Amino acid sequence: MNTATLPLERLAANSERLFWVLQTVGWLGFMSLNYLAALGYGKPLHYIYVSAGAAITGFVVTSLLRFGYRAVAAWPLPRMLAASSAMLVVATAVYAKSHAEALFHFCMECRPESVLGYVGYFGSTLYVMLSWSGFYFGIRFSREIAHERETALKANALAHEAQLKMLRYQLNPHFLFNTLNAISTLVLDGQNATANRMVSGLSGFLRHTLDSDPVQCVPLDDEIAVIERYLDIEQLRFGALARGH
Repeated sequence: MNTATLPLERLAANSERLFWVLQTVGWLGFMSLNYLAALGYGKPLHYIYVSAGAAITGFVVTSLLRFGYRAVAAWPLPRMLAASSAMLVVATAVYAKSHAEALFHFCMECRPESVLGYVGYFGSTLYVMLSWSGFYFGIRFSREIAHERETALKANALAHEAQLKMLRYQLNPHFLFNTLNAISTLVLDGQNATANRMVSGLSGFLRHTLDSDPVQCVPLDDEIAVIERYLDIEQLRFGALARGH
């Protein structure tokens, strides 16, 4: 196993740490792209303060939004969607207002001249918040699905292990070995009829044990029949032992 992948695996296993790492890297990337785009449009170098302010505001708002999303994640889907949409609109309004004030303080000509301009500005900000929310829910749901799949695999493995243990208990190796030894003794003593009866009884007992599903319910009549086979075998075995002594 490559030891270089271990830190990544530990990071992925810790959802809290993973969130803050992705949150920090994501908004740093947003700040960098925003600043480079501004430089491309001819903004001065000190526009970095606007980009940094937008990233810090987005970091804080989405961090708070995450707590809201977590609070409603277990709600029924219609209620969860409605509550998440309402929180998204509020978070977008707060983020847009904070970012706009910083931008307009730096660039007075950037202030829209009509209501439609503000609507368009809100829409562009909503796109950023929608993208963040999509990543958040996508990662969250994928982790939940992976966890449920892992839980199902573990449960399946435990069920198989329990089934094997139940089968082993049904076969009872001491009973099997003692019966085979008794059959061998009967054959050596020339008691072939008794040995054949014991082999026939053991065969029927094992056939029922191997054919039946140990995790399923069986009719009471079948259980009684198996117990009778077991008792017949034990009766023959102890009878053979008594005659041997």
